[in-house]
Amino acid sequence: MIPLFLALIIAFGVGGTVVASDSARPGDLLFPVDRAVE
Repeated sequence: MIPLFLALIIAFGVGGTVVASDSARPGDLLFPVDRAVE
């Protein structure tokens, strides 16, 4: 049961990072993530 919860936490964390990086501009910390997703 614990591995399932860990997988969900990681999935939501990665998803949140991708959503947050969507509006990143050059020079921002999350800009490389935005470029990698596109």
